[in-house]
Amino acid sequence: MKGKFRTPLFRLRDGGILFGWIIGILAAGGLIWFFTQPLRTRALMRAVNGVLLSAGDPRRLAAYLPSPAEPERPLGLWYTRSDSAGKAVVFTMMDHGIQASFAAMLSPKGDLEALIPLSSHAERIQERLVPEFVQLYLRRIVTGEQP
Repeated sequence: MKGKFRTPLFRLRDGGILFGWIIGILAAGGLIWFFTQPLRTRALMRAVNGVLLSAGDPRRLAAYLPSPAEPERPLGLWYTRSDSAGKAVVFTMMDHGIQASFAAMLSPKGDLEALIPLSSHAERIQERLVPEFVQLYLRRIVTGEQP
């Protein structure tokens, strides 16, 4: 006994509808991600400035620097500093699958001034990270083309 739910045409139509929903959801997510970038960068800047304020650090982030997407550039967000004495990059490092956020303050010449952990968890991870790994990552940041 064949019902109307067992025809191949019905299955094809249902598959097309499901595929359309999946593509629609992915497209909507991509558009939301793209159009909320200024909001996300501003929220990150405010959070980092809050951490720097609570730590008693006089440095503050001032404005987001959009960077061209280049594969050799390390992941992270670049900011100008309010004291106009260089730039800062906010990035993450992984330790045994655990992500920790850091801010690297760079001088106007491009030299590393400070690596600042942005949470107590990042401070604990910073102590456990292999120094050579940290130096390699920081060298990539310092030598990379800055925006």
